[in-house]
Amino acid sequence: GNPVNEYLQFFALGVDGVFADFPGTAHTARLLFLLSKHPELAQCLVNANARIGRGRDRMTCHWDW
Repeated sequence: GNPVNEYLQFFALGVDGVFADFPGTAHTARLLFLLSKHPELAQCLVNANARIGRGRDRMTCHWDW
């Protein structure tokens, strides 16, 4: 199967996090899941990327979900 789809299924079932041999794949799946549930996260990530290197390297997004 597709590992990203497997992780997405876990997250849809309510799993908060996973241990993985390939953490980049798990992280990508978690981000895709969060973006599907909270589209406003995309703008937050774009804004955070624009601030890096300008003295404001902290992400100001609120992760209450």
